[in-house]
Amino acid sequence: MSHVFSELHKTSITRASVEELIFGVTFVTAFGLLQLPYQKIDGNPVPTIIFKNHPSSFHAFLLALNFAFTGAVLTVSLRAGYPKTASYCRQLAVVCVTAAAGIFFWSLLLSALNTCAGTKPAMLGRLKNDNLHKVLRDEALSSHWFDDIVHGREVS
Repeated sequence: MSHVFSELHKTSITRASVEELIFGVTFVTAFGLLQLPYQKIDGNPVPTIIFKNHPSSFHAFLLALNFAFTGAVLTVSLRAGYPKTASYCRQLAVVCVTAAAGIFFWSLLLSALNTCAGTKPAMLGRLKNDNLHKVLRDEALSSHWFDDIVHGREVS
């Protein structure tokens, strides 16, 4: 009888493998994306919250999310019969979900810079050529929004 309870403890719901976690995160993210407001940019729907000015980043994010989901599903499907193939699929899922997270946070940073800089496209063009800290310092010095925040004044 104690053997049955020990097996039950080993298959607990709270202990999920990496591929199951990636599967869940990508699944919820995909359905979450469907709830966001979209705008057509070059004939393609792009969420207006984060990826509005970065449609290629959104497409890269979707591609990475899709590969992460596929790798996780293949890992779950193949891990019992083909463990070596499943480990390659797990590696694919981990790399792709990491890439998707990187793309998401990069787009979030660019959106935040657009908001703080008053949506100045010239600043975003300089990001490709200059170091980020130089661009932020120059922008802060030219617009004085940093001083307004530090001194508690209303930021316009």
